Amino acid sequence: MEHAAPSSPPRSARLWISLGIFAIGTFMSAILTRQPIREAAVTLACLIGAVSVFGVAMLMAPVTPYPRWAHWAAGAVLAGWILVSPLVAGDPHTWRADIRPVLWFMPWYVLTFATMPARLNGACATESRRAGWMMVAVSVVMGGVLMFAGRVAQLLRA
Repeated sequence: MEHAAPSSPPRSARLWISLGIFAIGTFMSAILTRQPIREAAVTLACLIGAVSVFGVAMLMAPVTPYPRWAHWAAGAVLAGWILVSPLVAGDPHTWRADIRPVLWFMPWYVLTFATMPARLNGACATESRRAGWMMVAVSVVMGGVLMFAGRVAQLLRA
């Protein structure tokens, strides 16, 4: 009896590989934007962050309980937030102080939602008609909150 070799890694291997991509992307972005900070380093860190979001999304797409279109759309929204983060910050020092500390969340969000168990009802229902739209909406809102939290804190301190 012949056994066919699996064409893709099992779920646990996908999880560990995704965690590795997540960790490498996060650490590389942090290392690149140490003292002295330059715009080119911020741009490169953002590109690495966006690639890590898509790397995690690519590995976890086959096992996510959410609709695939929503999984990819949420990954694109979060990668987009990373790519526009230098514009939101305005300058490299503000980016490092306000945005760099929260960049880890973007690939983590994709990883977390991809590993949730399938649910039929509730706020995190994965099988409802609105599940995909909720996932995308949450990525828009959470990404925006993380991008603008530092600005809001500065306004409240003033």
